[in-house]
Amino acid sequence: YEEKGLQSLLASPNAAAHLKALDLSDTNLSDSGLMAIAKMCKSLATLDLSGCVQLTDAGLGAFAAAGVFPCLTTLTLMGCRQLKDVALRGFAAAGAFPRLANLGLFHHAQLASTALGGAGAFPRHTTLNLTVCEDLTDGGPAVARAFPLPTTLNLSLCDQLASFTALVEGCPSLTSLNVSHCNNLTDAAIAALADGCPGLKLLR
Repeated sequence: YEEKGLQSLLASPNAAAHLKALDLSDTNLSDSGLMAIAKMCKSLATLDLSGCVQLTDAGLGAFAAAGVFPCLTTLTLMGCRQLKDVALRGFAAAGAFPRLANLGLFHHAQLASTALGGAGAFPRHTTLNLTVCEDLTDGGPAVARAFPLPTTLNLSLCDQLASFTALVEGCPSLTSLNVSHCNNLTDAAIAALADGCPGLKLLR
């Protein structure tokens, strides 16, 4: 992968404008490369940035502020190690992704609940993966506020999770939940899920 090659591709208005899916996982994509995508690829439906360890808070913030991405439904940010809570909060608040339905933030060990944004940040969201987000202390408040309509939620290996009170109150449409290897969960927390999420069909 060479970023000059990507920018050359995106310099062709016809090619960039019709690009629907872009997988740049495990590449050395920089903030400037991400901005080139933001400017030229407004038709993207799927963008995979997993393992792009050079991306920074500033780059993600600029990406979200670059305008609305009306077609983007799937975004994966797994293991982008430089991204911190402040960038993800701004990203959620920007309102640039009205159709986002699948967001992968797994393996962000320092992601805290407050990073997930305010009320209705992702109103169409159906699938959220927060695997190995070890600093999440409650599976509820932030998820319920930012993602009011999730149907599938993965919180596996989130070692600090102990309660689901707000999740039960705010996410009644939940049908699938993975809490495997969440060692602090109690029987009472699981019972609350059973009572408060009547549509839950899969619990791991």
